Amino acid sequence: MENYRCPLGTAAGQSPKNEEEMELMRRAAWAKQGVLNVAPSDSRLTWPEKEFVKQIAEKLYGQRKECTCE
Repeated sequence: MENYRCPLGTAAGQSPKNEEEMELMRRAAWAKQGVLNVAPSDSRLTWPEKEFVKQIAEKLYGQRKECTCE
């Protein structure tokens, strides 16, 4: 089992090394595929925008479980 590798690892590609690379991936996803990846806690959003994002996510995916790790 020591050489076992998850097949999804090769399909997903490399993980971003830092937040700047992650932001570039988000921009590319939006530009090329129309996919929006945004956290409701993003400081660039106003309160109404954060609530709107949260409402859309809950409509599509249901209530989010609260994390007790913070």
